[in-house]
Amino acid sequence: MKLFKKALVASAIVGAFSAHAVNVSSDKIQLSKEGAALGLSAELGTVATNDLVLDFVVEADTPASSIITLTFDESVDMANLGTLDSVSVTQDVTNGTGTVDLAANGTIEFDYGTGSFTFDDVTLDQNESNQYYISFEVNLGNPLVANSAFRVTVSGQDANTGIEIGGAAEVCYNSVYNNNAIEQGCATISEEVSQLAFEITKEWDGVIERVDQIVFVDDFDNSDNTNDTLMFTIMNDQTITGAYDFEGAGSADLVFEANWGEADVAEFTETYTGSSGLTLDNTNGLLTLAGTNANTGSTAAEGDIVFLSDANTMIPVTGSIDATLTFTGTPVVGDDIDFVLEDYAGMWTLDATVLNVPYIPVNNATVQTAIHFVNESSATTGNIRATAVSLDTNERFASVDLGDIGENTMKKVSHAALATAFGITDATKLSVTFNIDGDAEDINAFVYSQNDKGRTTVAHSQHKVDGK
Repeated sequence: MKLFKKALVASAIVGAFSAHAVNVSSDKIQLSKEGAALGLSAELGTVATNDLVLDFVVEADTPASSIITLTFDESVDMANLGTLDSVSVTQDVTNGTGTVDLAANGTIEFDYGTGSFTFDDVTLDQNESNQYYISFEVNLGNPLVANSAFRVTVSGQDANTGIEIGGAAEVCYNSVYNNNAIEQGCATISEEVSQLAFEITKEWDGVIERVDQIVFVDDFDNSDNTNDTLMFTIMNDQTITGAYDFEGAGSADLVFEANWGEADVAEFTETYTGSSGLTLDNTNGLLTLAGTNANTGSTAAEGDIVFLSDANTMIPVTGSIDATLTFTGTPVVGDDIDFVLEDYAGMWTLDATVLNVPYIPVNNATVQTAIHFVNESSATTGNIRATAVSLDTNERFASVDLGDIGENTMKKVSHAALATAFGITDATKLSVTFNIDGDAEDINAFVYSQNDKGRTTVAHSQHKVDGK
């Protein structure tokens, strides 16, 4: 009977061991995504001066003589620290710490806080999967009771003997007593973040005079303008660990893409090419494109691009313009640079009746929405173009032609027609802007949604641009 009771107790202990998970935390080391992609592992994440600090809070009682193992993934290289095999820990009872001296290579330090436990017999090596691990034993005497906390700090001696982290990495904790698992848990110790950022600070937003379509009109004084200016900023944070120095390295292409309509605007598909490479302003972390904006006849050295029109160039009516910045070239190490950054660059519209319907569900089984356009002019046929933004995903859909609305005529555009025009097959909620080639006082619209509860009028806006 006594033997049977002991077996029940032992089974209960093993079951309890497997149910617990240790809390592992670390201040994440931020590493340059670009540096990691270019293979800068020798310079990346060396934590000789930025110690690798790991905090643990155990959830289960961990008896004396239990073995704790910290296993690092393949991105962590501890070769510079050497190896240890069951090395004793020098205890500092007054300060509640213990230290393993790695000779000229650094230290491993334990901080027990106010706990009465200590660790000993430290091993530093690689397992069969070539992962580095640090294991240690809970010293004979006091156990590591549930909710106890401790810290492990691994320090390199200098920049040549630190830990090297070649990208996103994690550490996993595992504790065992008499070959029975106690608890385990993992935590991220490093993450990759981009040192580059690309932002359009002023979008192209010109309104095109709709008769000749070769100049932009000014909202304020109705004057004609031959240009529209876009401004951009390229940020480069080289304070991130393992950042790549882009100064003088390769070049960058800034390409603008849009639905250019039927105008002959092939020259604008590659609006800017920075063929002279990059210059780096280390004062404020900015990259500057050097070169000329030949296709539009102006320079972009200060981060601005001016679209210039002339008497022979019809300005394309676009639903949206997307900017793509691609870094190219060969750095000192690694493969060719191929980093792509994107941002929305604006749109151009005609000086016509601009009407926005902020909410139109399409492909919805229970809601049907329609827009009725009325052209009250007896002399002008108006063309209808539409652009849309998904309220679900923020995806922008390029401009589509919905046909004409004749003189003194009504034209209905259904939600199904919009879905077809934009190539949408899933249920989607849209904000749709209609651009109608007609004076604002001649164009009116009625928008409604209908479901099993009846018909509801949908609010929309009509914007008169040309002052007529």
